[in-house]
Amino acid sequence: MALIKCKECGNEISDKARACPRCGANPWAAVGVSSPIALRFGGIFFILLGAGDLAVCFAGLVDDTNKAMFWGMMGIVIGFFLIATKWIKK
Repeated sequence: MALIKCKECGNEISDKARACPRCGANPWAAVGVSSPIALRFGGIFFILLGAGDLAVCFAGLVDDTNKAMFWGMMGIVIGFFLIATKWIKK
């Protein structure tokens, strides 16, 4: 049996424990991306990716323009959503 630190309170708990006895946090819960900087960079990445896809579409460099426009718009929407999650979470 090894001891690990609780991610919430820092208490040492067994690696077999399902919850921290002090705070009740699940030590094996999936850790999501919650850093505002990571969300902002991810959003900027998707916006640039979508804008590039739309530029390629409007330049006539793809055969299936409907599909390219759809994925370009989806990239932009996902990007704005990632950036907006900073304010949605509050």
